[in-house]
Amino acid sequence: MSSGIGSFWAPATDLYESPQAFYLYVDLPGVSLEDVEVEVEPSGIRLRGRRGSLETGRAAERLEIRTGTFERELELPEKIDTSAVSAVLKDGVLRMVLPKLQARAVSVPIDRGKGS
Repeated sequence: MSSGIGSFWAPATDLYESPQAFYLYVDLPGVSLEDVEVEVEPSGIRLRGRRGSLETGRAAERLEIRTGTFERELELPEKIDTSAVSAVLKDGVLRMVLPKLQARAVSVPIDRGKGS
């Protein structure tokens, strides 16, 4: 039987979508804010971190909670506005709002060419 100590694992995620944004939930119980790193790109997100042992100094009888290094990469179906991403780690769940990159109409000035 394998133990959860020192192994590589990937946290569970849920991704929801609205017309304006994606909403990502990452299950990270027992992981402190200092042990999580998030990188966002217009087309995806990368999560890295570590969850240490929950108990020290005692002999383990059963180990089912995964510990060690984790990493998760998610490709998004649409590009996001990386400057507007927000994240909160609360109650063991990382909650992220990933606003979609909105194409904006821009007025283009037209010059009168010289020699007209």
